[in-house]
Formats: sequence, structure tokens, C-alpha cells
Amino acid sequence: HWGPDLPFYDHLLAEMPDRKPEGFISTGKENRDVDTLLQSFSATNEELDLYIAVSCGNINYKKILDRYSVPDSIHIHYTDGVIPYELGKLVARKSCIVICCLDFPYTVGLTTLVEAFALGIPVICSRNPNFEIDIDKEEIGITVEYNDVQGWIDAIRYIADHPEEARRMGENARKLAEERFNLEIFSREIAESLLEISNISSKNRTFA
Repeated sequence: HWGPDLPFYDHLLAEMPDRKPEGFISTGKENRDVDTLLQSFSATNEELDLYIAVSCGNINYKKILDRYSVPDSIHIHYTDGVIPYELGKLVARKSCIVICCLDFPYTVGLTTLVEAFALGIPVICSRNPNFEIDIDKEEIGITVEYNDVQGWIDAIRYIADHPEEARRMGENARKLAEERFNLEIFSREIAESLLEISNISSKNRTFA
């Protein structure tokens, strides 16, 4: 049950007592589907702040993004040199985190997802079957199939038009972090597993 370091994020939130979350934000750099993301938000009037690296692996995001003529509601920021703590404070000022990923057979976007848990912010996320968490079932956000622009448009508009439900999703996310997915629980599980392995090894040990 890997999850966020809750005291770290609680300290971050304590530094922002007057925050009024507003708008959408996308962070992360690994295998992000910026094409679907930009096409979707361009079809709405919703504010999006996109924080991303110039490139990651074999994907040059700047080259892709430069092909688009984006509306004034979309703000692109390249994150090379950005301090994670400061980025976390920017995320905390938003009302929804969007995690739009390419289809790869692993947990793309998981780090961003657990940050949303800690901050109590709902998500719109690509429907990744490799996640241990069922976002829709847990009611912490909305998932959308890969490459589904219309699905993203619908999800964006739903979150924007239902702020109370979005807030409830965020509360569910934080509760999930406190009860099931956080660094303290994960550390305890690792320690218990190592102890179990050690005990099994001791029992099987033979001496000449």
C-alpha cells in the first residue's frame, strides 16, 4: 500500500491557510498524453496549468506542444529546475488534478495520483488497469479511456459543473490516504515482510 508522506503534505498545506483551490493542473513527465490533454481542454473554457519537462525519455514534449495554438485558458510551464516542494504548493492551489497518460503496461501516473490523495484533491485520470486503486469505485475522481478526447471533455465539464461533488471526491481521496495508502502503512508492511522472510530463512538454515 505505497502512498504519500502525509506529514510532509500536511506541513505544506499548513503554509497555505488561505488557499482557495481553483482550476485544473497537470504535472508529471513520464509518458504523458499531451495531445489528448490539449485537445480536450481546448474544447472547454476551463483553466489548465500544464507543468511538464521539455522532454522525457524518447518523447520531446515541447516539440509536440509547439504544434498547437492553445487558448488563453491553457498555461504551459516547463519544469526543468523546478523544486518539487514548490510544485506541490502549486498543485495544492488547484481544485482538480488531471493525469492524462499514454497506454503503457505499468503504473504511469501513480506518483501524481498519491499526491492527490495527500492533498485531498479529486482527479481525472487515464483508466490504467495496473493501478491497485479503483478510482471510480472509491469515488475519488473520474477515469477516461486512453485517447478518448470526448471522454476527457465530458469529465472536465462534469468536475467544473459539480464543485460540491468534486470536493467530496477530494475528501474521499484524503480519507483513503489516511486509512489505507500512506508511507507509514507501506513502511510497516515492508518491515513485516522482511521479518517474515528472515524467520523463514532462520527455520530453513542448516548447520554442518
